[in-house]
Amino acid sequence: FYGAVGSAVRNGIGYLPIYLGPLLLFVFGWRIIERLALIARSQNTVSIADFISARYGRSRRLAAMVAVIALVGIVPYVALQYQAVAMSLAVLSGQDAGKVARANKANSTAYLPAMQKIVNFDINWNLVAYPTAAWARQVFPGDEEEVAVKKPAEAIFAASRADRTEPIEAGAAHNKNLQQRTRWLNGQRFDSLHLVGPGTDLVVGLADGLEWQGGCSLAKNGVICNPNIPTEEVFTSPDRDRADGVIRLTRPLVMPRAGCVVEGLVVRFEGGRAVEVSADTNADAVRAELATDDGASRLGEVSLVDGTSRVRAAGVVFHDTLYDENASCHLALGLGFPECLEGGISLDKDWLLARGVNQSAAHVDFMIGTDDMSIVGVDADGAETDVFVNGQWVWE
Repeated sequence: FYGAVGSAVRNGIGYLPIYLGPLLLFVFGWRIIERLALIARSQNTVSIADFISARYGRSRRLAAMVAVIALVGIVPYVALQYQAVAMSLAVLSGQDAGKVARANKANSTAYLPAMQKIVNFDINWNLVAYPTAAWARQVFPGDEEEVAVKKPAEAIFAASRADRTEPIEAGAAHNKNLQQRTRWLNGQRFDSLHLVGPGTDLVVGLADGLEWQGGCSLAKNGVICNPNIPTEEVFTSPDRDRADGVIRLTRPLVMPRAGCVVEGLVVRFEGGRAVEVSADTNADAVRAELATDDGASRLGEVSLVDGTSRVRAAGVVFHDTLYDENASCHLALGLGFPECLEGGISLDKDWLLARGVNQSAAHVDFMIGTDDMSIVGVDADGAETDVFVNGQWVWE
C-alpha cells in the first residue's frame, strides 16, 4: 500500500477517476465549500465533529459520537500506513545511499509546512500506533504472525495504561506526574545540563526563557490534547549554539525514510553542531540526514525519561520512534519546538533562531539514556543541582 502514487503506478490512467469527484466539486460546487468555510469560521469549528454538533445545538454527545465514528473509520487507513512504512524499509534496504538521501531531503522539505503546524499546535492532534503484521515481524522475527502481532499489541496497551481497570484516570494521574516534573524543572531555570552515561559526556545549553513541556498540551484552538500516546518524557528545545561533548546511542535508531536501522551511533558536538559521526551500521544515513539543511546538524530537543518508564518496562525494542524514544532519555537533531519558548508560538523563524530555537526540515530522535545515567543542572552562576542519579529523578 503506497497511497495515490502507488496506485497510479500500478493502475495507470485507471486511477484517474478518483480525482474527478473532488475536481467537479471545486469547479461547480465552490459555493457550497465557501458556505461551509464561512459557517465554520463564524462558529469557530475546527473539525467535522465540532461542525455537526454546532448545527444541532452544540450537542456534546453528538460531537463525541461523530468523533468515535471518524476514529473507527480511520483505523484501517492508519494500519495500512504503518504497513507501508514497514514495506518501505524492506524496499529501500540496500539501495543507493545517495538516492535515498536526496529523496529523504526532498520529502523533509515538502513536509516542513505540516510539521510546523504540528509543533506549533495550530490544531489539537494525537498520534497512536498499532502493530501491523509487517511491523510485528520486525519486533519479533522468530514468532508466528499471530503471536508476533499479539506481543507488541499487549506491550502497547500496557505502556499506554490502557490495560488498567480505569485507564482514563490512570492517564490523568500520569499527566499530573509529568506536569509536576515540568514545574520543578521550570522553577530551577538551569542554564545548561550535563549528561553523563556509558559513552556519553555532553553539556547542553538551555535557551533563556525556555519552558519544559510534558504530557498533555493546550492547542491554539483551546483544546487540551495528548499529542503522543504513550508518553513518558519531559522535553524542551535547547540552545542551538551550545552543545559540546559526545553521545552514544543506547537503542537502535530506525530511519524509515532512509530504509535502515542505525546501531552503535556516536556523535561529537562542538559549539552546538554535530561535527563527527560514526556508527557500527549505516553511519552514512545519519550523515546524509545532517546534510538536509543548516539546522539538521544542531539539536532541537532534549528529553528526560527516567527508569520508571512503562515503555522501558516492556523490554521491547519497537523499531518505532514514538515508542522507543519514551524508553530512555533522548536528544533530537533538527527542528525545535516554539512552544518550549515563552511566547515562541507567535514568533517567526528568524526570531526563533535568534532566541536559540533550532529550525530545520529534519527532526531525528536518538536514545542515549541508561539505568546509570546522571544528569546535573547548572545555573547561570555555575551552581550545580542533581537532576538524575542512576537513571532516576533525584527530587521525587
